[in-house]
Amino acid sequence: QQLSGPELQACQSGTPLSTNGWCYVAPERGVGEALALQGSSYEICPHPEGVVYTGELLDGIRYISCWH
Repeated sequence: QQLSGPELQACQSGTPLSTNGWCYVAPERGVGEALALQGSSYEICPHPEGVVYTGELLDGIRYISCWH
């Protein structure tokens, strides 16, 4: 499910979470921070946007889907 409140803010800033869910990150649109997309294809996306999946179901690994 989509995160909200403090969990959403943490996800969009790149903070690891144990809460299962996802958040949308688009730093150039003022939504979240580029740090949240680190480890993704951020370096090769000229206008990065992405969805970050997080939580204990992923064993602490953040899965990042990046597009432009």
